[in-house]
Amino acid sequence: MDSPRQMSGFVIEPLLKECLILVSTDPGAPPPEENPNYVFVDWGDVFRAKHAETYPNMPPPAVSVGLGTLGLQYILKNGGSGFFPKRLIKSQLRRKKLFQLSDSPEIERPGYMVYPSPLKDRDHVSQAITGLREVAAAVTEG
Repeated sequence: MDSPRQMSGFVIEPLLKECLILVSTDPGAPPPEENPNYVFVDWGDVFRAKHAETYPNMPPPAVSVGLGTLGLQYILKNGGSGFFPKRLIKSQLRRKKLFQLSDSPEIERPGYMVYPSPLKDRDHVSQAITGLREVAAAVTEG
């Protein structure tokens, strides 16, 4: 989860921090507040707050989506820019289909594990938690 709420009977643990970067199909694209081709992808509460802080005078974007893959598909098909996780766009950056805009901040997006406490099947849940940590480490490393 990206913004879990404290609830009795559940444990919340940090799992990963994902780095969102601003990319564009045009290496010379203007910043989001000046770019009519900027696509706002809603990456959750933490992202929305940091985005609003970074771009306080930005008008509402022409395109806004709630799923990162939809935003990425839109940009790759129609051109434009938006914030995406590094791990999601590595191949497009290598193939020069997307370019990281260097004057923009990177925005961290936390991810959390939430599971019940006490555990009913401690062995299986512990194994699942260990597996989640290994996968999270693998996807955020490079």
